[in-house]
Amino acid sequence: MEKLPFVNTKRLYVWGHSMGGVIAPEVAKLHQPKGVMVFGATFRPWNEFLLEMHRVQKPLLENQTMQQTETFIRKIQKIYYEFFVLKKSPAQLHDNSEYRELVASELNYKAGSNDMWGRHWRYWQQIDSLNLTQSWQQLNCPVLIVHGETDYEQCSIVEPRFMQQAINSVHPGKASLIMIPELDHFMMKSSSWETARDNFRAQQYMKGNFNNALADETIRWLNKN
Repeated sequence: MEKLPFVNTKRLYVWGHSMGGVIAPEVAKLHQPKGVMVFGATFRPWNEFLLEMHRVQKPLLENQTMQQTETFIRKIQKIYYEFFVLKKSPAQLHDNSEYRELVASELNYKAGSNDMWGRHWRYWQQIDSLNLTQSWQQLNCPVLIVHGETDYEQCSIVEPRFMQQAINSVHPGKASLIMIPELDHFMMKSSSWETARDNFRAQQYMKGNFNNALADETIRWLNKN
C-alpha cells in the first residue's frame, strides 16, 4: 500500500483486531503509521491471559461448573508452563501420560501435524515471547484501544487498561480507550456474553448484526487524528 501512487503515505493507519491487535505494535514499528487502532487485543503474555479466558469460556461454552473449571485450570497451567516457558513441543508434551488427554483436546495435538489453534504451534510460543509493554512504548503515535463490553473472547477489561497505561506512562495522552456497550468480539451487537455466544453459533455476523458504534467511534477518532 505504501508504494501505490494514489495513497497518501502520511495518512496510513494500522488497524488490528484480535491477534492482529496483538501484533499491531510490531507492524507499526516497521512502517511508522500515523496512528494505530486495536480492538479485542490482549496485552499480557499469552499464557497468562489464556487462564483468565478459560475461566470465562469453560462455563459459558461448555457448561462446566466453577469447580470443574478450577480443576481444569490447575491441570492446564502446568502444560502451558512447559509449552510457553520451557518451549516444549506438543509432541513432547503428549509423551507425558499425565498431559496426554488435555494436549489432544486443548492443544489440538495430532501426530504428524504442526497445527495448533489454526496456526503452527511455534506461532503461539512466539506470541507469548513478545514484550508488549516494550512494543507499545516504543511507538510515538496516537493509539485507539477499543474494548467490547460483551466480548467473551478477549474477556478481560484489564488488557486494554494496561495497554493504555503502558503507552501513556511514556507518551502522555497518546492512547485513548473506548468501551463500547453491546459489542462482542465478532463486531456484532450482543447484549451479554450469553447473547454473544448464541449470536456466534447462529452466524449472526453474516446476517447484518453489525454494531455500528465500532465504525462510528473509529471514524470519530480518525477525524481527530
